[in-house]
Amino acid sequence: MPIYDYRGKYIARIQFKNRLLNSHGQAFEDLFIRVMQAFDSDFRPVKPQGREGDKKNDGFNKKQGNIIRYTHPKNPANKEKGKFRKTIKHHNRTN
Repeated sequence: MPIYDYRGKYIARIQFKNRLLNSHGQAFEDLFIRVMQAFDSDFRPVKPQGREGDKKNDGFNKKQGNIIRYTHPKNPANKEKGKFRKTIKHHNRTN
């Protein structure tokens, strides 16, 4: 592999890492959706629906039965346990 290919990949990694670390709020969500759609052609994002929101489900792959949730709280261990249970409970009722 020529040297310029390594340099190009290295620069692309730095640019992606920079974009990831500097994306917050809606910009992070948009980036996440683009990455997931590139990674998994069956990934479908879930848009919030009025007061109900997205029921802690940010996307899914129906073929594999995967629900995707992303977050970045200060203390994820404490926050996510209850939310994960609520997400599973809601989606088990609707399927």
